[in-house]
Amino acid sequence: MNESSLSLKSITLKDTKNGTTTTKDIQKSSLKNSILVEGKNSKLEVSDKITSQSQDNTLIIVNGFKETTGAWTRGRVEGERKEVIHEATLKTTQGIDLNGTKAYGLETKCSGDSKSGVDCFADESMNGEISNIVLTTGGKIESNLKATNLQLNVNVDKDSSFLGSGKKLESNSSSVALNFELGGKEQEFNIDAKGKSHITLTAHAKESLTKDSEAFGKALQASQYKGAITASDGSKIDSNLSNITANVDLKGGASLNIAEGGILTLKDTFNSIKLDGDNTALNVGTIIADSLNSITFDIKDKTQFNVTNFVFKGGTLGNDRFYGENVWLQDSANVTLKGTEGIKHNLYIADNSTFKTENSNALKIDKGGETKIQTEIGSKLEIKKLKADKGSNVYIALDLEKVNENL
Repeated sequence: MNESSLSLKSITLKDTKNGTTTTKDIQKSSLKNSILVEGKNSKLEVSDKITSQSQDNTLIIVNGFKETTGAWTRGRVEGERKEVIHEATLKTTQGIDLNGTKAYGLETKCSGDSKSGVDCFADESMNGEISNIVLTTGGKIESNLKATNLQLNVNVDKDSSFLGSGKKLESNSSSVALNFELGGKEQEFNIDAKGKSHITLTAHAKESLTKDSEAFGKALQASQYKGAITASDGSKIDSNLSNITANVDLKGGASLNIAEGGILTLKDTFNSIKLDGDNTALNVGTIIADSLNSITFDIKDKTQFNVTNFVFKGGTLGNDRFYGENVWLQDSANVTLKGTEGIKHNLYIADNSTFKTENSNALKIDKGGETKIQTEIGSKLEIKKLKADKGSNVYIALDLEKVNENL
């Protein structure tokens, strides 16, 4: 209800029959599985935590209120009409701890073992076994969230927010599908995937947004998620978002896969990538280092760091190694290659940017085959010596009107 407020110490969601949970049980009132916070400025505060016990189909809905404002004259609204979103909030101090009945991560198979994890959500065998969190019209959850042995589907519209800055989604042996609406708030929270969990990040757009090409383009360019991403124990995170801003820390065979066309942005304090352990992998088409003055790479042996384009946009920094098939400098970036390691990538220097080596060291090309180095007019390649190893063929083009990897 509008303007409602309730404070509780804790909430426990469970099957009160103390028996096994079946599809028929779900339809009976003995299963206490839902929380609804709805209406203008409504708020539910829990000083301890919200817990579910051995329950696969928990439902949490937080729905605010949309109000149209304007001048009311002679039975009609006159003047400028505005839509105002009034939030509804679910807040906890100690977190939301949702527990299902069995491991539901990547080890969960369906459709004749051809699918696993989140890909099983649409399978008929999963009817009644998926929990849902729905945030609409200014719905907000301010809390840490832990999912254990659970299949969880989260839908967040453009006016709502999930968890919040500094809060964490922890997934243990679970599958979690996160779906955000384009054109709204950047969702900010941390992710920690353990125990062969599977997490997906996807976005959808309303037809009204897709018809506005300029607004749709801006929505795709903007970061849709920001946070620290940690994964271990063979867990997998798949992102179909067009742009995410994140620190990345993967170990123990975990992977982060960003779909073709997607961008990983490193910005502000989100400026590190760490990979450790056999078969640990980060797969991404483009990484943008946005106005950074420092960057941290900790890439251990036997890991896979697969990136096509690594773009430095502005900023001044140095490092002893860079990654990617192509390294780009844009927007007056100043990048220094430290130490004596060579480069294993093409190098494109544009927009009054500068690339140089530390202490006048030679720029070493440390890969076989063709390597391209290009600079635009006004940009600089500051080196005293160029050394090509391993049968390299180096093509250098200086003072171009525009760098172009196809040249």
